[in-house]
Amino acid sequence: MKTLSSILEKPEMETRKDEPVYFEFQNPYLFASLLQGLRETVNPGVRGSVDLYPGDWYEERDCRLFAAVRYSGTLALAPLCIAAVTEDGELVSLCASPGNHAVVKDFLKEILFTSAFRYLQCLETDKLRALYSELGLRRVAGMPWDSDLKPEGWDSSRFGHPSFMVYASRYLPRFLDLDDSKQMFTSSDAFNRHLQNFDIVL
Repeated sequence: MKTLSSILEKPEMETRKDEPVYFEFQNPYLFASLLQGLRETVNPGVRGSVDLYPGDWYEERDCRLFAAVRYSGTLALAPLCIAAVTEDGELVSLCASPGNHAVVKDFLKEILFTSAFRYLQCLETDKLRALYSELGLRRVAGMPWDSDLKPEGWDSSRFGHPSFMVYASRYLPRFLDLDDSKQMFTSSDAFNRHLQNFDIVL
């Protein structure tokens, strides 16, 4: 059986214990496998909000694939964060092991710099709102919680009924036109028309 260290290239220099190393790799099937394992560490009440697709989904969309991996010396121990960016510039499949806020923030900064991703979709919890604000992302538009579309296993008693929200990075056309207000739509047609004004098609 292959270990994580045998799959990923070793860093050029030994790292301090538990120091994350950032990777971009080419194998979408490896990405899907690592994501599936990391997703299992997430609280079951929110796990369903992490989109996991087969490897060929990432391949067909020419995704760039990223991971932050915890190392000890030259030994890869475990992935801490994983995400992909589609050819359209959407950040997808963001997943992180619990308790790694600082690592997630640095990881997303690295991806933003490397890939210039344009936008992402999320269920806007308080933690995600704070994280994306710290990164300088702005709200584009949102829709209210829809119980019929809730992620599998979502624990409303703990995590509430967050809005569905689309956020944009500075690489989105007309980013400066966004004031980060919580502009909400109850009609999916009106919501999608608004997104198209910013060259976003979901």
